[in-house]
Amino acid sequence: MALFPQDKQIVIVGGGYAGIHAAAVLAWRLKGKTGVRVMLVSDREYFLDRCRLHEAAVRDAAICYPLAPMFAGTCVDASLGSVDRINLEERRLHVAHPSHGYEIPFDALFVATGATPNDFGIPGVKEHARFLSSYDDAVAIRAKVESLEGGNVIVVGGGLTGIELAAELAELARADDTGAPRFHVTLLEGAERLLPACDEREANYCHERLSRMRVSVRTRAQVERLEEKSARLKDGTQLPHDLVVWCAGIAASAPEGLAAARTDRAGRIETDDLLELRREPLLLAGGDLISCTPAGAEGPLAAKAMWAVQMGEYAGEALAAWALGEDAPAAPVFQDKGELISLGQRDACGIAQVGPVRQFLSGFPAVLLKDASLTYHLWGLAGRTGVAPGAQPVIPRT
Repeated sequence: MALFPQDKQIVIVGGGYAGIHAAAVLAWRLKGKTGVRVMLVSDREYFLDRCRLHEAAVRDAAICYPLAPMFAGTCVDASLGSVDRINLEERRLHVAHPSHGYEIPFDALFVATGATPNDFGIPGVKEHARFLSSYDDAVAIRAKVESLEGGNVIVVGGGLTGIELAAELAELARADDTGAPRFHVTLLEGAERLLPACDEREANYCHERLSRMRVSVRTRAQVERLEEKSARLKDGTQLPHDLVVWCAGIAASAPEGLAAARTDRAGRIETDDLLELRREPLLLAGGDLISCTPAGAEGPLAAKAMWAVQMGEYAGEALAAWALGEDAPAAPVFQDKGELISLGQRDACGIAQVGPVRQFLSGFPAVLLKDASLTYHLWGLAGRTGVAPGAQPVIPRT
């Protein structure tokens, strides 16, 4: 796609939930328009449906959707690259390359580079734990688990990711006809209960269900040090392990040039409720990268796919309005649609918005709604880009 001097250049950095939804809105709103170019720069050639990473850690799961065909025939040019530096003053960003880097100018920017696992500086975590942050991570965990005959798997972190992974591992451990477990699963959470930021009904249901699946759930269990074959807790307990998967937290992944911005304890960049960096309407950020407190809210939005999707959609609308010379949209109204937690392939639970009512669901109804929620955003993309992501997932070569 040629760039002419009069063209407006919008650049989206990051191909996760926020980035692709911003790109999809722009593809829809700018359809048939000229004079605007949209570049989506991602460090992967595909969108990774991270909410299903726990599935790929135990079985074949097509959760990667190629970006180029997703946006073919639209104004969005999906480009592979890792942005390591952004110059907000000069409106340029630098893309790293093994042999040579290059720069991309922009008139408007949306940064959604997400987050990376946070080891909190605990000795031994980087050396002896595996993380669940990428498709390659999931494949590596699966390969290790499939080689186990006996032994212990420890999952650290009793949030959504840790719980979903522990449940999948527990099912896998008892997948044969004998009923005897191939390995033992332990879930560690440092707080007094699982899901400390969620409804207590969810925490209690998950704890009970995991226990019935023979997962050893230990709360108030803080890892002090991780060694090659054991995990030492702060109370002095030593837990033997053959595999540790670290799901205990994330830290924002910000390109150089944004580091001077105000950040929270997790390194997330603080924005206003319009997602603006430095209160400039053409410099936006979203997703797990940012800490955003909507008007009237008690605190910032958590790092969740639900919020990332809505941030991306708002950013797309705001940038499309600028490109088309329209009035800027009002501040986004983020809608909490609830969240469901998978507990293996046959159970789930959570708080869901069903029509006008918010209610706690569990069992088969929750499984059905969870499956529907995982595909909803993909079909929303299909309606805007003209390509059905559900028809074209791939399993990347690793």
